[in-house]
Amino acid sequence: LLAAVDFSNPDFHERLEALVVWIAGFYGYGMASVDVLKAGKVHVVCAHGAQFPKTGTVVAKDLSFSTDVIAAGSSLLLGDTKLQTSFAEHPAARQGYRFYAGVPLMTSKGVIGALSLGDHEPHIFHGDDITILQHIALGIARHTEVLAAGKPVPVLFDQPGLFGRDTLQLLLSTALRRATRDGGAIELALIQLANDDSRTARKCADT
Repeated sequence: LLAAVDFSNPDFHERLEALVVWIAGFYGYGMASVDVLKAGKVHVVCAHGAQFPKTGTVVAKDLSFSTDVIAAGSSLLLGDTKLQTSFAEHPAARQGYRFYAGVPLMTSKGVIGALSLGDHEPHIFHGDDITILQHIALGIARHTEVLAAGKPVPVLFDQPGLFGRDTLQLLLSTALRRATRDGGAIELALIQLANDDSRTARKCADT
């Protein structure tokens, strides 16, 4: 599958770049990347953040947490690598990474890579937060699979940075829950959709 995908495709790469920039901005910390495993090495397809390997970097597979995600085919969450015995001596942890959240890029032919968020500081990461990464990773995987098949590519996002309705619903509900966990108080939230009525997306708090 990977051999049939041109990750340098301008439109595809522009969308991936917009995604990793948005992910780092949404969570407010860390570095985000899309990685694939080819010929026994991790290829950084797209990255945003000063501390992550740059876009186009190729690293040995044992130096990256994303290799563990790809091998297991499941999400990996390390809130603080210093407190997790099995990862405290991981090469990435020894390079200074205290936090890592990664989800697999799962296609019908198997896992082709990982979507990752990492930081040199530890963080608390909730189930809602990992769900967002999983949702985005699924879109990337589907997009990649269609590209590999040489079919017209359905739009993952209408344009870089513009999310579809399902993604907006997930993002808004998650953002509201994060706000209340952080001590905020939101009474009402609305999503205004083009050619659609205003609808209550979620009532999150009473005060």
